[in-house]
Amino acid sequence: MEQIRISIRDLPFQRRGLRKDVIRTLYEEFKLSLNEGCVLIATDGSKTHCRTTVAGKDFTNRKSFSGDVDTYCSINTAECIALILALRKFVTANKNYIILTDSMSVLEGLKLSRNPSSGVIKLKNELLEARTRCETIKLVWVPGHTGIAENEKVDKMAKKAKKRTISYYIPEEDIVREEKNLHAELQERTTA
Repeated sequence: MEQIRISIRDLPFQRRGLRKDVIRTLYEEFKLSLNEGCVLIATDGSKTHCRTTVAGKDFTNRKSFSGDVDTYCSINTAECIALILALRKFVTANKNYIILTDSMSVLEGLKLSRNPSSGVIKLKNELLEARTRCETIKLVWVPGHTGIAENEKVDKMAKKAKKRTISYYIPEEDIVREEKNLHAELQERTTA
């Protein structure tokens, strides 16, 4: 996967313990260092007790998407779906792509070869397909809620997404987890 790179801890703004203003400054320096023809994309997933949503935005070509995924989906699955949809919708030309995400767990799942979730497996397959359409893809972890404009924008887009389903994918492990939660909740109610 030489055309595909994952950056979790190797960029200056990714170091732990930095103040938010320092993170933003280092991130802006990173952005200035990008090649002129590079396409900048950001994705996010959001989960509340009643909704699970995703969003993505291509900041170079000013395209975006947002909407609901099934509420059974975990936040990890939502983050995977957001990345998959961004790859399908935005990685269309023979260019270099930078895709920002605040999901450390998804990026670490992509790097590890042991026991990946089904969402990560689907994402890996989508990355392999997308690399045939472009020069390079670099997935970059950005610390969430630090004022990085692109990440804050897709975070708001996901939280304010209109109620329309854009993905029907629900991994089996999310259904099993939800069933266990519902069973435990039912047990609690009947013993109370």
